Amino acid sequence: MPYFPCFFCNNMNCRSYGTGAHWLPYPNPPKTKPDPKPWPTDSWKALLLCPECKQFRIHTKEDILWRGRTDEDYAGYLEHIAWFCVRFECAGIGCGTPAKLHVATAGDKSPQGVDRMLRLEGVEGTLPCGHPFVPPQKCTIVLESNQHEIRSYLD
Repeated sequence: MPYFPCFFCNNMNCRSYGTGAHWLPYPNPPKTKPDPKPWPTDSWKALLLCPECKQFRIHTKEDILWRGRTDEDYAGYLEHIAWFCVRFECAGIGCGTPAKLHVATAGDKSPQGVDRMLRLEGVEGTLPCGHPFVPPQKCTIVLESNQHEIRSYLD
C-alpha cells in the first residue's frame, strides 16, 4: 500500500478535527512507510487552509504525517479535490510581506471561485509576518500540480 503525506486541522471547532486527514499532493509515493520521511525538509513551512473550517496556520515538517492509502482511493480523492496556491501581500498597514496560501477545494472550482471563497467564506489565520489575514485586493491564484509537493512559503 502506498504512503501519502497528510495533515490534520488543529481547530477544535472544525468538523474534521482529529478525524479527517487532508491529503497533500505527492509524486511517486513510497510503497512502504517511509523512515526517514522523504518530504518535507526540516526547514519547510507552508500556510495550509483547512477546507472544512476555512482556517489556516503555518505547518512544518512535524505537522505532516505519512499514512497508507490505496492507489484507487487516492486517485478518487484527486478527482474531487484541487489544490491552489494563492500569492499575495499582507494587507497590514505598512507591511506588504509576501505570502503563499495553499488551498484545497472542490475539484471543479476555478481560480475565480477560490478568490470568491477568500473574500466571502470567512477565511481566517495568521500570516508569517504575524498579521491576521485580510482578503487581498490583488492576488495571483495558480492551480497546483498533483505531480509536485506543496512548496514552502520560504521558496
